[in-house]
Amino acid sequence: MSADARAHGRAGSDQRSTPVVRSGWPTVALVALTVVVLLEVLRTLYPLGYALVGSFGFIVTPVLLLGVFLSPLLAPLVRTAGPRGSLLTCVGGLAAVRLLLQLLAPPSLWAAVLASAGSLVAVTVVLSAVLADRAGAAATALGFVAAIGIDAALKSAYAAWDRVWQPGPGPLLVTVVVLGALLAAGWVAVGRGLVLRGEPAHGRVGRLFALLVLLMPAMLMLQSVAYVGSSGQMELPWAALVTIGGAAVALPVTAAAAAAGVGRFVGLVTGTALVACVWAMTSVTGPFVAVLAVVGQVLTGVLLAAVLADEPTEPWRPGIVRSAVGSTLGFVALFVLTLLYPFHYEMPLPVPNTVLPPLAVALSLLGLLSRRTHKDDRNGVAEPTFSARAALVPAFGLLAAALAIGAGLVLTAARPAPLAVPAFPLTVATFNTNQGAAAGGALDFVATADQITALDADVVALQEVARGLPLSGMNDFAAWLQHTRGTTQYYAPAADRQFGNLLLTRVEVSDVQVLALPQGGGSMKRSAIEATVDVPGAPVTVFAAHLQHRNTPGSVSARDQELQVILDRWAGAPRTIILGDLNVNNQPAPNGGAKLLVGADQANTLQPLLDAGFTTTQPTTRCTMPTSNDNCSDYVLVTPDLSQQPPVQVLPQSTVSDHHAVVSVLVLR
Repeated sequence: MSADARAHGRAGSDQRSTPVVRSGWPTVALVALTVVVLLEVLRTLYPLGYALVGSFGFIVTPVLLLGVFLSPLLAPLVRTAGPRGSLLTCVGGLAAVRLLLQLLAPPSLWAAVLASAGSLVAVTVVLSAVLADRAGAAATALGFVAAIGIDAALKSAYAAWDRVWQPGPGPLLVTVVVLGALLAAGWVAVGRGLVLRGEPAHGRVGRLFALLVLLMPAMLMLQSVAYVGSSGQMELPWAALVTIGGAAVALPVTAAAAAAGVGRFVGLVTGTALVACVWAMTSVTGPFVAVLAVVGQVLTGVLLAAVLADEPTEPWRPGIVRSAVGSTLGFVALFVLTLLYPFHYEMPLPVPNTVLPPLAVALSLLGLLSRRTHKDDRNGVAEPTFSARAALVPAFGLLAAALAIGAGLVLTAARPAPLAVPAFPLTVATFNTNQGAAAGGALDFVATADQITALDADVVALQEVARGLPLSGMNDFAAWLQHTRGTTQYYAPAADRQFGNLLLTRVEVSDVQVLALPQGGGSMKRSAIEATVDVPGAPVTVFAAHLQHRNTPGSVSARDQELQVILDRWAGAPRTIILGDLNVNNQPAPNGGAKLLVGADQANTLQPLLDAGFTTTQPTTRCTMPTSNDNCSDYVLVTPDLSQQPPVQVLPQSTVSDHHAVVSVLVLR
């Protein structure tokens, strides 16, 4: 009987055994690079898909995107290409769609949808082929952990901004190298006997579901250089070292766990510890986050080894329908949990969104229920696996990459210019960056940074700065900006540590403090940054804020509370500036035209500031100088001892953000 005939498993649904897959390190590499490409593609889809909210709203948009995550149900159709052809076709197709995204950089939504659907199908087929025996299960666990490190390395090398958004020969060359390695791993693995040979009658659904739902905490936290950097309050090189190095530590531990054949009890204990670890990462800040990230990666590897340890041997059936179902359930859970995390800030869940990453880990424990007791010796042939000692080689490779990338980030970082002594006239500006997204959701950090530089301001207040939020593709604009432009900056988390405000300065400032504003009935937490601009003999106090954005009674009340905190902190001090996205309550005018800024109910953000004596040359009654669509949201207000000369400028809208930048030149009266 030929190898292809045996691989097909033509004996029918009552077949009692299947040939052993001699998995090796090429199979580990295949799994790792397949998952790496998948992560890059999915991070592209999220910001582009989020741009649909403006047209379809927060309910319809997720429903539309959900169709993409149902695409693994198409995986059984690929099997018609044969046991070897189907696997090679999927690996080649995965490489093709990822290359397409890079050639189109920045890609469009349709390209991201196509690439995502193709990637989900390809991952389903690859995992179906690999998960055929105990060695394949070990290869999958090791490949998953290796993917965490490789992906973190690739992202860190580009200063926490995915290269899929970056045109040019450099990102394209790196992509070609990665995809070439993927194709080579697939070709060698197939040459060594890896083919799509069917699936067991039991267990495959739960195992694939458990594997894929674990991508949620991995993407969002454990391997996210943005999350570790923002929550850990550490510089980019250190965050890169932690995320890549964590995978290096986890690899030999995972190999040892897989070789030992860890049981359900160990898996349950490990999973419980991982739930606690992930929950702690959502609750703490500072250097302890780095420790939790490394521990979390190690626990993830051991949990996968436990979930995937035993592949039921009988009956073995042709087809991969169960694999497709398990993959679909896992990807849908991944999509829903990842999307609910940021959507909580628009449509609050009945529970804090910090329960979602631990929930994903808890759901993965369901995979332990799919384990069945069977003999390790199948047909008299002992199944090969991987030793911890052998895993030290790729582990040291990842560690070397971590050190090299960390050193490279230090050496290539732009050096900040010396801060100037501030003096009048003093130029300040505010700009809502919209997470660095251009029209259609494409992330353009370069254009956003160029817009900020063009403001030529001494102090700039930025809002909606994303540092690992899923809707920004888990990218870190603050870290990228500091690395590439050498900015002196101060970050204030708002909704969470992955979304907040940034204060940039090119002059000397002191007493910088973050003000946590009361959430009240608003949909998310907000913050303000207080700083003193050290003008000799005439220091200036700056409050940079981003207030609640809805006009519901709860949000209006919350804005009043937020402003009161700022006004109480101000306490009548001279030479004070309040600027930022104040989300003024714009109301339609009865007779059309420019919106009203002060309605009959006085439910308006500006009024308390005007009543306190702050002034501005921007309109305060009708929105004749819109800063966001047809609304006046972004303002610069000053105390009477400061004069805005010339009047405040609302700059033309750039190619990035849905807001205009607002610039004001200030002099002493």
